[in-house]
Amino acid sequence: MVTEPLRTLFGEPELVQLAEGAWQARLTLHKDHPLYAGHFPGRPVTPGVAQIQLIEQLVSRIMGERMMLCGSKAIKFLRPIDPYQNADLIIVLRLAHLDGVASCDASAEVDGHKVFSMKAEFQPLK
Repeated sequence: MVTEPLRTLFGEPELVQLAEGAWQARLTLHKDHPLYAGHFPGRPVTPGVAQIQLIEQLVSRIMGERMMLCGSKAIKFLRPIDPYQNADLIIVLRLAHLDGVASCDASAEVDGHKVFSMKAEFQPLK
């Protein structure tokens, strides 16, 4: 298992396997992270690229090796994530692994509202 800590924007996830190929992660955004001072001043929002990075890091942890995004079918940002109003995320990932590529269907919710979804492929970082 990859033991590299997730970036400081996110707290350490509680990662639980729900079934074969299905996982759930719970984590908290660090609302005092310097990124939020500039994105956006007075109205902090978690950047979409940070949400994608989070999924990449969770896939890496599950796969036990550093993975990188190599393709996507759909990435949807459904609601802004304000770390001061809703810092706790629940993410569900479904993974299938074939020929060195991990296909991932992921979604995130905050307070029962879906905020992000992604269908993408990841491959080992070389």
